Amino acid sequence: MKTKIAKLVLALAIALALQTMAVAEEKIITVSAKVPPLSGVMDVMISSIDPADPVDLTDDVWTKDQSSVNFGTLIRIEKDKIFTGSSYYAVDVVVLDNTGRSWTLTHTAAAIIRRPLAFPISRLDDSITVAFAKVMRPRGATKDEETPLSRGTYRESNNAQFDRAKLEGGKGGWLRIYYGIATGNPDPSKGTLDPAGAFPISQYQLGGDYSGGVTLTLTPQ
Repeated sequence: MKTKIAKLVLALAIALALQTMAVAEEKIITVSAKVPPLSGVMDVMISSIDPADPVDLTDDVWTKDQSSVNFGTLIRIEKDKIFTGSSYYAVDVVVLDNTGRSWTLTHTAAAIIRRPLAFPISRLDDSITVAFAKVMRPRGATKDEETPLSRGTYRESNNAQFDRAKLEGGKGGWLRIYYGIATGNPDPSKGTLDPAGAFPISQYQLGGDYSGGVTLTLTPQ
């Protein structure tokens, strides 16, 4: 009887040992990272653009990392009795904000005036054109995709506002601002037309150095 009991205990012990060995051992490894919040960060890049062809904009030559929008000494077009520039500019404004909050970007334009300031006051506000566009680059794409937002004179661009929903659209878009000099071109087959209200710089415009300035303000909501 004792032998039978001993064999039974041994059999149970072996069975328990085998059952314990059959249970898989688990160990949880924590994987974590912290993404730092970005709020109110604005990257601005200025590019000068030389139009190789006034009609075909795809072959324009972009030169990045400019410090300002400087049209330099203007060129006189004798037959049209106007002054024009040899290039135009693009300003890319990228807002970096991963907080999920809304924000508004405001474009404030100070008058472009002949300096040093003297009477009579002479301005170029209606001879500089400004165009706003939403820009995106889809994943895997090699070129930007632009959606025009508005276009007008430098004077009209003052206090233009764009919110996060309009620029990003949940897909990471940004604002591009084009600055150019009105050409007076009446024929779309020969190049871009000026926006309504813009007029070229007459050869009778007071000579001198003209300057103004744009302030870009990012306001969290």
